[in-house]
Amino acid sequence: MSISIPVLMYHSVNDELRDSRDVSVKTFESHNKYIAEHGYTSLTAMALYKALKGETPMPAKPVVITFDDGFRDNYTNAFPILKRYHVKAVYFVVSSRSGDDEPDFISWEEMREMEKTGIIDIESHTHRHRKDNLEIIGRGGEEEIFEDLTLARKMIGEKLGKECRFLAWPQGHYNAKMLKIAEEAGYYSTFITENGPNISLQDGKIRRFKVKERSVFWLRVRLFLYGNSFLASVYAKMKKIGF
Repeated sequence: MSISIPVLMYHSVNDELRDSRDVSVKTFESHNKYIAEHGYTSLTAMALYKALKGETPMPAKPVVITFDDGFRDNYTNAFPILKRYHVKAVYFVVSSRSGDDEPDFISWEEMREMEKTGIIDIESHTHRHRKDNLEIIGRGGEEEIFEDLTLARKMIGEKLGKECRFLAWPQGHYNAKMLKIAEEAGYYSTFITENGPNISLQDGKIRRFKVKERSVFWLRVRLFLYGNSFLASVYAKMKKIGF
């Protein structure tokens, strides 16, 4: 059975647990401690892309940590833990939202600080975080989507001095037209919120599983399932039909 790369999706690390997607500081630390102590190799988005394309060797136990939205606790709470355990993570930020204007989000200076460590890889969660992208496409707004994706790449590039090549769709909403537009806008691949194996980039999509306030045992089981292409495929099908 071939190796699949498990890709975890977090949002916010805080002890208030205001949202069902939130993870406490203690739980996030336990997750990273497990990953660090059990031989996993954490990858950036580019390292994942190259491994799935066969351009670089696949690590024995690869894993990718991702965060969506760019909340400030990703800097104040998550980043110190990631540094402590030397676990890399991909932060998908909304380029129109930064702590420079909105205190709930990471500032550009904080992003630059994190990028310099090599621990954090900043990528695109679009420019405006539109939740109605499918409706926009439905009314023929391809150019509007293209401009939003292009502006996000441009702003991240200018602010951080890097090439932004990866995208996570807001709310996980996308269709075939949007994937094509993302490619035309210069993105190499897109991260989605669907479960399943990651063994190649034939369809240009990278699948992720959502992480909530769950135990290390819960994480251990899912890393095992999503680290095996056959099991990941079967488990995704079971979840789809409600098991």
